[in-house]
Amino acid sequence: MKFIDQLQYVREAVTILNNAASDYLDLTKKTQNLPADCQADLRRLSEIQTEAVEGLSAAQIARYFKPLTSGRACTGDYLGCFHTAPFGETPEEAAARYDGLTLEARLQETGAGDDGTPTLAEFTDYLGTLELEDGARWQIFTALLHPEVHKAPLFDLLQYVVEKLRRRSDELEEIFTRRRAELEAREREMPILNLMREQSTYEIPPELLPKEMTVLLFEPFTLRGGINDSGTSWLTVGAFLSHYAAKRSRALEKQDVISYGKVLSDGSKLEILRLLAQRSYINRELAEALGLSTATISHHMSVLTELGLVHTTIAANRILYDLNREKLTEVMGDMARFFSDLTQS
Repeated sequence: MKFIDQLQYVREAVTILNNAASDYLDLTKKTQNLPADCQADLRRLSEIQTEAVEGLSAAQIARYFKPLTSGRACTGDYLGCFHTAPFGETPEEAAARYDGLTLEARLQETGAGDDGTPTLAEFTDYLGTLELEDGARWQIFTALLHPEVHKAPLFDLLQYVVEKLRRRSDELEEIFTRRRAELEAREREMPILNLMREQSTYEIPPELLPKEMTVLLFEPFTLRGGINDSGTSWLTVGAFLSHYAAKRSRALEKQDVISYGKVLSDGSKLEILRLLAQRSYINRELAEALGLSTATISHHMSVLTELGLVHTTIAANRILYDLNREKLTEVMGDMARFFSDLTQS
């Protein structure tokens, strides 16, 4: 498959705008352990990212693309622009699809679990679980009710970055080719299904894995998978997957401890972990057991899966949640070492 077909410019542009809003345009941070050629590619990708957003309003980028949760959801996601986008969609096609989305379709972006689309009341409850300023909550809510106001400025940003990337397509292809070869070598050492089981929250049967993997250049440490309603699967793998294990094995840093600490200090999340220690649950069962809405449970589960504390599996078109006991044990040990190191320094 040709590079231009593999690289999904719209999705790459969204990631770059997310990175710009998060002050993450420099991909070379903490990469001293990588080979020199990998570091060189990351430096060049960092320059391409920075160039792609030059001249754009930082306030506008933050308005639509600043990640709001640990899962990197942004206001653009809640407007229905990106999570539901098919692979290979152009900015023009995305803009046309945007016009046809109903409020119900946009609310589906919150992740309604097993009970269908959340109501506005459930969505408001969900927003209340996010660590946001009140102004940001109101911004998301009003954007959902008046999406036509936001189409032009949002897609202008997207189109701008896509055009910048297309001008660098030849150079991106060279980087892609080098890193793809490394990824394929890694896959020969460890089949992708095993990588999915070891390093992802998803369990996908071999017969459902796609023949072609899609490599995302600007998310170098991601490994995600899923199955859609039609039973087909998708899989996105970071270009620097071979260094994923090295990243995972690093010692916890202050921000990691804060993230896990927020989970341990949240009564609802602790109760979810306690329930999952006994058996598997689906979204609706957890909502009933805790007296919370399914939208709120979906938010809690997105945080827990993002941190690796919960496994998800697909069974009979339902998402089953299980406690990741190994990860929980690992985190407890790492946190103990973190505080031990503090007392010794």
